[in-house]
Amino acid sequence: MSLAILIMLPLAKWDTTAPLWVWILGMLMLISLLTIVIRHIWSLKSVDIDDKYLYISGIRKEIVVPMSQIRDVSALYWSSPQILTIHLQDRSDFGRTIRFVTPLKLVSYHTTHPLVNELLTLAASNGTD
Repeated sequence: MSLAILIMLPLAKWDTTAPLWVWILGMLMLISLLTIVIRHIWSLKSVDIDDKYLYISGIRKEIVVPMSQIRDVSALYWSSPQILTIHLQDRSDFGRTIRFVTPLKLVSYHTTHPLVNELLTLAASNGTD
């Protein structure tokens, strides 16, 4: 359980005898936790690929990035499904890093998602053209 939930559990009984600082601290922690979660989710993009391009969609716009712009691909192994980060050589409309959730595959927590190697292979083959 998160710390904010542990602090808010005693307050769920509407204990009006709790000091004001406990209420304020609990609310600040809850707001901080929600801010972090919303910011994390907001930064995720939708990515489609073909042999030569990445099609990256945000909430309001979609951009096309050539595969040759991929500098590196990394994964967060502890999340399921894994979150991939594509590091671009040049800045795009979404920045130099693009984060997205991979399609769900049965991979262990200590192995890379097959999409990491596929993207790196496509980037290397398109960089030599």
